[in-house]
Amino acid sequence: MTLKSFNNQTLGTFLLCAMLSGALSSCGGSKKADDPYKLTPETTSIKGGLSDYYEVVDREYSTTENYLTMMDNIHTIVSVEIRRNDKPFDFDSETTKPMGTLSAGMTGNAGFGIEILDESGNVINKSAATNGGLGGMYSDADMKEALNLKPGETCTVRWQINFAKDDKPAKFRLTSAYEKSGYEGDATGATQTGSSANNWDATLDSYEQYVNQYIKVSKKAMNGDMSATAEMAGIIDKAEKLEKKLKGAEADMTPSQISRLAKINSKLIEAM
Repeated sequence: MTLKSFNNQTLGTFLLCAMLSGALSSCGGSKKADDPYKLTPETTSIKGGLSDYYEVVDREYSTTENYLTMMDNIHTIVSVEIRRNDKPFDFDSETTKPMGTLSAGMTGNAGFGIEILDESGNVINKSAATNGGLGGMYSDADMKEALNLKPGETCTVRWQINFAKDDKPAKFRLTSAYEKSGYEGDATGATQTGSSANNWDATLDSYEQYVNQYIKVSKKAMNGDMSATAEMAGIIDKAEKLEKKLKGAEADMTPSQISRLAKINSKLIEAM
């Protein structure tokens, strides 16, 4: 879905249709949340361009937001805790942006990727470290937090991963990438874009929050909890207010923000 879709169907109406779809599914009992997958790191080392600066925290991880999609895939969020070591960056972390981001004054892009392995060590799913937008990390905010870590500090990086129903994920390993780059733009224009970008980031944060809330409430509806109907009404009301802010926003958003919006919309569609 793109922003153009909102011109034909309001966000509030879209959520209402999604709610009804979920309610009908619950009547048939055909769509239920699956148990989380348990994953352990194959190694705490991280391959790639950022390998000298980070390591994986060695523990068992459980996937979240697990549910069966309309395509009979298992939707999950894979979250991994990483730790910053003592080695100084050999690049400017303050002017380094997440993969897929373009802004004036930037000197490079950085990202983390993940490879999911089965019990035999075969790769069954992956997200490349060089990917941005839908194919990359779950949120640009995760990469920004990682770049701001002090030695010894940790943060969580996430990916949206869909598994086939017969997949048996057991382990994972992280990859990373750093690409030196630059963007020469008008300084005044960059300042104006940055101000606008901050406003859209806040709007997208709110939109993602409400979509996540919708997914949780729809799961309750699918499990026969009738109280979810009242909760959904409040979500739809908030969604209609967000729709007014998002309408026609594509022209003012950065490529990274447009990609993030598409990723949130994709998550909403898969939840139906």
